[in-house]
Amino acid sequence: MHAPNETSNVDRLQWNPRQRNRLIFVATVLLALGLMAVFVWPRLLTSPTAGVKPIALADIPGNIAQGQAVPDFRVRTMGGGQFALADHAGQPTLLMFSASWCSSCLYEAKNLAQVYAQYKARGLNVIVLDTQAGDTDAELQTFREQAGNPDYVWAFDDNYALTQAFKVRALDTTVLIDPSGKIVYEDEYPTPLEPLLQAVKAVLGG
Repeated sequence: MHAPNETSNVDRLQWNPRQRNRLIFVATVLLALGLMAVFVWPRLLTSPTAGVKPIALADIPGNIAQGQAVPDFRVRTMGGGQFALADHAGQPTLLMFSASWCSSCLYEAKNLAQVYAQYKARGLNVIVLDTQAGDTDAELQTFREQAGNPDYVWAFDDNYALTQAFKVRALDTTVLIDPSGKIVYEDEYPTPLEPLLQAVKAVLGG
């Protein structure tokens, strides 16, 4: 038996509720930090294109480009401006043929926003070209907002000039013009993100 004023070892190990809650809190924080170190930080430190395998342009599925040269063109942009290819010589340009009512085009417009965010600092131009005759700035702006309001170029194909010049047969047609002015990638479907990144990465590298 213990003396009345003597504390047993068991008594010493009994924590009050405040101490127990503090221990649980510290353990939870340490566990969260450990999980972050394992799963979150590697993703934050990895480039969005790091998982995109390098691939030759000709090997990208759906690429029907034949390396043809592109004549200079000038299009009217939303807000009354202009985009002239000659003003961006030496820079790659991604061009998507669309329309303000084209729901499938929204998918690619959002993917183009991610590509542009990754490569605009390296000179990439992205143009979504509205081919619908009579479309207004307001109609194109509505489409732009539905796509997340990307800050690349939004323009109009007046009189179907580029549609005819590029022999476009369907909306969602995407064309990548390399810095030398040649078409190195072209498809005719709503393009997923990875082929877009592969094409631009093949042109710019990294």
